[in-house]
Amino acid sequence: MSFESFLEKITTFNTIDHVLVCEASFTGLRATAVNKKGDNLTVAQEVSSTQFELGDAVADVMEQLRQKGWKGQHVVLVTPAVCLTVLDLNIPTNNKLPIAQMADSMQWEMEPAFNQHQRVMLIGQLLQFYGHLKAAELEEVLHKQTELANAKGSAAVYKVFGELAREMFGVKQADLANCLKRQKWFVSESEGIKCGWRALKHQPLQAEGVYKWLVAGMNQGLLREWQAAFAKYGAQLEACYPLVGSGVTPRSEGKRRVEPVVNAEQHMQLELHHGVIAGVALEHGDPRQIQTMSCSQDTLLTHAAELYQLLGADQMQSITLIDSLSSTTEQAEQHKDDLTNILGCTISKDDKPSEKVSVAMRNAALHFLDASQLVNVVSVSAHEPLPPVMQRFAVRAVLAVMALFAVIVLSETGLYLSQFYIQAKSNSIAADVGKIRDSIKRIQDEIKKVDTLKAEIKQKKLEKKQADTIVQLVSKELPQRNDHLLQILKALEETVTEDLVMEKISEDTILGFKLSAWSLSEQSAQEFVKYFQIAIHPLGFQVKDMTITEETGRLGLIGYALNFSITLLNDKEWNLRKQLGNRPISSLPANVANTLR
Repeated sequence: MSFESFLEKITTFNTIDHVLVCEASFTGLRATAVNKKGDNLTVAQEVSSTQFELGDAVADVMEQLRQKGWKGQHVVLVTPAVCLTVLDLNIPTNNKLPIAQMADSMQWEMEPAFNQHQRVMLIGQLLQFYGHLKAAELEEVLHKQTELANAKGSAAVYKVFGELAREMFGVKQADLANCLKRQKWFVSESEGIKCGWRALKHQPLQAEGVYKWLVAGMNQGLLREWQAAFAKYGAQLEACYPLVGSGVTPRSEGKRRVEPVVNAEQHMQLELHHGVIAGVALEHGDPRQIQTMSCSQDTLLTHAAELYQLLGADQMQSITLIDSLSSTTEQAEQHKDDLTNILGCTISKDDKPSEKVSVAMRNAALHFLDASQLVNVVSVSAHEPLPPVMQRFAVRAVLAVMALFAVIVLSETGLYLSQFYIQAKSNSIAADVGKIRDSIKRIQDEIKKVDTLKAEIKQKKLEKKQADTIVQLVSKELPQRNDHLLQILKALEETVTEDLVMEKISEDTILGFKLSAWSLSEQSAQEFVKYFQIAIHPLGFQVKDMTITEETGRLGLIGYALNFSITLLNDKEWNLRKQLGNRPISSLPANVANTLR
């Protein structure tokens, strides 16, 4: 076990020991429950479904599994919707780029190969696979579709493939609808690619500045559809694996080598799947080129020979056949013999583990459960991608704990070794302690001085506040009060009549001014108050608590006593202040103060 694998195990606790492996192909959906015990895998339940709707197929499979007693929740999916390709990038294998930046780079570089891969799963290939169209008819419909689209002027028209197939060769609407439903398993109109990647173990010379990466990509919308379909039944889709290429070098062989070897071994892996044939060119066990084609039973040998030539027939030293197409041993042997004859070389075969478990399904289970160290198996995770092991927080935390433990062990050892040295230095330490105590005393004395200075500063602030209050009183409040008094006196001068005698004017610092007068008649008193109110209104003053009572005045004359207040307070403040008197609001009980407010 490598150091990175060890770190990943202890940080994830490696608790998953069962998984449901599903394979979506042109023929339908099949699922196998796989359990792990140690490094051995055992197959439990095996079910399949031929429903055309994605949701119906998942529902059918899950119901069969629940009836057979499967109670797991982890699912991985093998599907041709995942494109596997080899990219030459200028990103070093030991880079420390953020995972989001790596994902963006992979998606950008993956897009051309992914778009080309999508052509394998067009509706025409599905119609041909189910026998609704022949190969020649498929080519004729494609040719007609191109002619209509490229016609000049008003004759130019675009028709979808299914419409032309119905018109030209009588494809039934029901068959076309079923193929369209099955196509939605592999193709989605939503944009965006989600990728998984792994650096190949054998890299070109570093002087070339490029590095080989094995990248898998899948449409994000399609991934979410599969995820939602399984989630309805309490199952969690963990990752999607490519149907093509998942069988490449299933088990690791020795330590990784960085530099290539001259005259490297060339090998080809030929894969047969329902509706798809693929060739993978291998060098030192690493994929160097991946080619995928759609095919039928009639064109199988032709496409195999074409792939053999595309991948460099003259350089291939051996061929391994992965046959997921054959349903019987006899048919598998016939495919092997036919390919041996047409390619002219010996072919070895990697047999399926069982009738319902393909090589791709086996390797997907091995990769997910980590029963053995797999290389060159890449998946598209349904979750957010994780950074490399050494860049994960949990791994760094474990390494930090291990380093701390090592430091503790070394410290304890050093403690025992320094025991005698500490004893010899005890007297020196005692002297240092005395010096420290003296320093502490000096510090405490300095603290006291600081506290004294703080008290002085506080007193100065209080004195400054009092000085500011006096300045405020002298510079603003007293001039303002004098101005008000002059204005009131001026208003009195303008409004007092000959029938009225001013007796007293007093001032309240809170309420304002109180005025007492005597008038010969009540009418004269009323008119005085009215005109006086008009005179002082522009100044912001109001007349409050006016009383007119009959009373003997000067020279024993019968007249009327006039008393009222002049204030700048509004009605609410006036009533509140009258109730409080000279007391502040804060001096009252809380309930009374709240009521007054």
